[in-house]
Amino acid sequence: AVEKMNKITLFLSSSKAFTNFVIRDAYQYRGEVLECGLPRNDDLLHPDPAAARRVRKALDIPENAKVLVYAPTFRNSHSLDLYDVDFAALKAALERKFGGEWIILLRMHYYLADKAMASNAPFLRNATDYPDMQELLLASDVLLTDYSSCMWDFSLMHKPCFLYARDIDEYRGERDFYTPIDSWPFPLASDNGELARVIADFDESAYRAGVDRHHAELGSTESGTAAKQCVERIAAFLRC
Repeated sequence: AVEKMNKITLFLSSSKAFTNFVIRDAYQYRGEVLECGLPRNDDLLHPDPAAARRVRKALDIPENAKVLVYAPTFRNSHSLDLYDVDFAALKAALERKFGGEWIILLRMHYYLADKAMASNAPFLRNATDYPDMQELLLASDVLLTDYSSCMWDFSLMHKPCFLYARDIDEYRGERDFYTPIDSWPFPLASDNGELARVIADFDESAYRAGVDRHHAELGSTESGTAAKQCVERIAAFLRC
């Protein structure tokens, strides 16, 4: 592991916490770290309306419909047991809280996408094969996930994100988290009834304040210019 680290010239980091917990402590990397955020997130900090239009056209989303993307992490069981979201109840909860018509995009592992789409509900779209996750996030008004890192990307836009996780204790025992899940700013539910309740109780002002506080605690380095800084760093390296 040390030999592999010695072959790496540069790491990118999205936060001071990631630099310390992962790059320095876990990887034992002592080389240069460019703390500028991740290039993929530049588009979230400087959104292009054309990206959202591409998503809507590709997935046949009505012009005035609001969008939730469901993007959970993969489990080795290949079972849908942990992804038992009641999508009809979820849609109803979103309509009661936020109003409007809602379309739900499913961004599943490809092993599970067909199973998840079995209901053929007209408000569901299979977004598993859509080529750009960041464009899906840009086009979405709400994110629903469990432990996926896309929640941190999505939080840069301060849009509502909810967590639906039935296996927190098992997941914690198997992989654990770098920071306690209770400290995250995202409302958490472990069953469909609770998910409806946290949506109904969602407070945008408190949520935005919680996201900002968590970014500060992690020492977020997302700049919106990460791609530019990376190119400049590579160019400087090539000139050496």
